[in-house]
Amino acid sequence: MTYQEVVMVLHTLTPPTGPLIDYTSEPTVKVLTAEFGDGHIQATPDGVNSVRYSHAFSWTLPKADIDAMDDFLKARAGAFPFLFRPPWGAAGTTQRFLCKKWSRARVSPLIHTLTATFEEDFG
Repeated sequence: MTYQEVVMVLHTLTPPTGPLIDYTSEPTVKVLTAEFGDGHIQATPDGVNSVRYSHAFSWTLPKADIDAMDDFLKARAGAFPFLFRPPWGAAGTTQRFLCKKWSRARVSPLIHTLTATFEEDFG
């Protein structure tokens, strides 16, 4: 896949199965604050999408499937968003994500595990 193909098209990650049930989600909240001389602090959410979630997903699949997912994530290089249907999403619905961090582990010669952190992307 060339750089131009990645930039121009928003591809969808479609693993053969959903991630393992025990995924984690963690919000990052952006807040604007103003601190006054008397110690008073005033805060407000920073923008419409001030809460962004990161989700840590894992898949244990045949090596060929993990290779394909790894290649998909490498092609986006953590900078280009993609579509993915998270476990809580209704059939046919996807959300936009970035993935800047993932790892893989060998369970056996034919089975590998990929763990990835997907960050919501509002672009």
